[in-house]
Amino acid sequence: EKYARLYRKDLKAVPSLRIVQPLATGRILDVGCGIGYLCRLFPDYVGADVDRGALLIGRRLSRAPFVQASAHALPFRDGSFDTIIMYDIIEHLNDIPSVLHEAKRVARTVVVSLVDFQSYYRVFTHDESHTSELTVDDLVPILRAAFGEVRVTRTSGIFSLPARANEFVARHFPN
Repeated sequence: EKYARLYRKDLKAVPSLRIVQPLATGRILDVGCGIGYLCRLFPDYVGADVDRGALLIGRRLSRAPFVQASAHALPFRDGSFDTIIMYDIIEHLNDIPSVLHEAKRVARTVVVSLVDFQSYYRVFTHDESHTSELTVDDLVPILRAAFGEVRVTRTSGIFSLPARANEFVARHFPN
């Protein structure tokens, strides 16, 4: 339950979420929602995740609806949502083009957030469930193939380190 404390955090203070929030409008599907802490940012929110345990925590902490589902086969009709959010889940997925095709089927807008594994994040984000550590340069062509229009915005995410600290970490803690 280490992520449950995010329910108490001011999510609008997280730089990456300040970027995601205005991009995600209307009826929201949060694919790979975990415990669903993003439900606090969106009034018309549905969370979906394969992890039943995470969904049980989300249901205990929130009144938002949660659905156990794979990103590869979302149990929703075509066009059911205005926006799909995929916040830091790409690194957990196999066959990313298939997942993006499924997201495009279910929503008109897809917002993807990617952990930058080439930065200091690699020190904090190692997880055995990561199937890939894509860079933005790796992911953009995959996104363009699926959607055509892709907008890239960089942010410091949850952590904020000055550029020199990031360079130090990169030099002394290589991948």
